[in-house]
Amino acid sequence: MLALPASLGLVLTLAQSMTGQVAAEAEPAATWERHELRVPLDHDQPAGESVRLVYELAEPFDPRRPTLLWVADGQQFQLRREGATRRLRDERLGLPPGAVNLVGLVGRGFDDEVSGRLRSGDGRVDWALAHRLLGSRQWVGDLEALRRELVGSEGKVLLYGVSGGGYLVHEYLARHGARVARAVTEVAPVRPLDGWLGLFDDPFWRELRGADAGRAEALARALAADPRRSELVRLLQRQHYFVGAAELAVERLAAVDEILRGDAEAIAHRLEAYQVDAMRELEASEVGIGIAVRMYEFAEPVLRHVDLGQGSVHPNLENEASWAAPLLELARRGAIPPVAFDRRALGRLAAEVLVIGGRWDQTADYRAQIALAALYSEGELFLADDGHTLGRLEAAGGRRRLLATFLRHGLGSPELAALLDELDPLRWRERGGD
Repeated sequence: MLALPASLGLVLTLAQSMTGQVAAEAEPAATWERHELRVPLDHDQPAGESVRLVYELAEPFDPRRPTLLWVADGQQFQLRREGATRRLRDERLGLPPGAVNLVGLVGRGFDDEVSGRLRSGDGRVDWALAHRLLGSRQWVGDLEALRRELVGSEGKVLLYGVSGGGYLVHEYLARHGARVARAVTEVAPVRPLDGWLGLFDDPFWRELRGADAGRAEALARALAADPRRSELVRLLQRQHYFVGAAELAVERLAAVDEILRGDAEAIAHRLEAYQVDAMRELEASEVGIGIAVRMYEFAEPVLRHVDLGQGSVHPNLENEASWAAPLLELARRGAIPPVAFDRRALGRLAAEVLVIGGRWDQTADYRAQIALAALYSEGELFLADDGHTLGRLEAAGGRRRLLATFLRHGLGSPELAALLDELDPLRWRERGGD
């Protein structure tokens, strides 16, 4: 879920990433500690120029505690807020003070240390350079540099990431998993797995056609002729982050009908409610360069197999393709490489990995979540009867307890086994007709 940088007066709330809501910025926390980390501008050239990154501790570092890295990627803004790590510990993880050293790294691309180097004299973005300096390979290198800074060359860490940050956790595990004791991800869209498994189905289009095929075909025709297609598609793409799962089907049809009848007032209301205009402003900002690179890493593994024609509507894929358009063109010409992910490396790890997914998630396909957990020799899956925001699990208090229990006690512990039994009613299980 994307959020707006502080320069636009908005930031992302703790729970969000990739394509969701933004909220008014709160006052910075009074108690926080931030430190500088020097890393290579390009980790493939470690002897070259370096840049300054910032990491934040939830409390003073104690080498006797386990160290937990909260991982956010290039389109998540949570860690820009001072005091974010302490709020995450208290509000999301349910961990008491002193349980772990919780550390968050503010990623490259959120100031001009890197992004300021990516425009030519005429103001154009050098997208090939942006891909090289802001791609996940560099973010993984930064996390590895942070691990070494905190626990030394041989020390192990815990990892936690949500959505795109969760994808980055699995990318880190594929390269440096021997230095990880435990990792937990929530609703992580590891898109190379989608491509590998042939999961090219956008739930929006399938569900809309299932509800009313005529209405779906009318929408496809209307959007094919509408110059605002990208804006309206983004409205449809963002809707399920603002509307609860129980109301989504009704609200989706209402939004489609507003588009079909050209109800300008109703559409304008939804554009504002879903912050589509704010997304456009963000896309044009310097921070938008890094977001486009990350969107390329989401989109390319699937779009290399899919042709987004005009006879259908696929909001998730179309939105990502819109952000990543200049990079997808470079890839088409062979000027930048396709996205790579070494899934085979995951099966060789001793790290304990908990994968939390949602059956009705429209961003991270539940089938890929099943496959992802199965790749790890020490993997566990909790597939909630839930969507991308895991609202039911959160409302029942299960989310915090699941995260905290796994991080503190690990797989195979009696504490986690008892909790999984208790939370079983919140799991999704396939039944006839599902």
